[in-house]
Amino acid sequence: MVICRKPLILAIDLAGVASVAALLAAVGVWVLLPLQRELTTLPALKEDALAVHRQCAKLAAQNAAMAQSLDAHEQALRAQAAQPLADVPTLLASVSELCAQSGVTLQQVQPLASGSGELYRSWQLQVRAVGPFPSFHELLCRIERLSPYVQVSNMLVVGPSDRASQVCELAFTVQVNYLQNSALEGQQ
Repeated sequence: MVICRKPLILAIDLAGVASVAALLAAVGVWVLLPLQRELTTLPALKEDALAVHRQCAKLAAQNAAMAQSLDAHEQALRAQAAQPLADVPTLLASVSELCAQSGVTLQQVQPLASGSGELYRSWQLQVRAVGPFPSFHELLCRIERLSPYVQVSNMLVVGPSDRASQVCELAFTVQVNYLQNSALEGQQ
């Protein structure tokens, strides 16, 4: 006689269904739930990406504006460098006129060493003047405003020997830097 083992087949079917259910639950827990969390944060990430893109476009526009401004300043400096105060008579006339406007008397002007670098040249003047102390600051500022390539350094102020007098002695060095002609031609 043949015995039918239906309970065994039912147990195998139940084990298969349970393992498929466990597999689906595992997929749901390890794949679908994180995916759902990512999908809920996706709109926020899109908004963040758009905000970053707008900020990048804004910064690119600012960068372009700054580059344009820098080009304009560079062109202005090149124009000034093409015609610097490279000769002593021009600078002496300018310094003498500024001294007169500031109420300072020019006493002595002495050319000092000149130097050159790879792209520029420079020369210096030692200037001695006499006048009221408050006028010195104005004079030095005006001299430095002659050109961006003019620098005032090595200042020495000697106070009045008599307390009743306000006349002080001033000594300073004026350095003029300018581009060499070959450097100007190479930049243009």
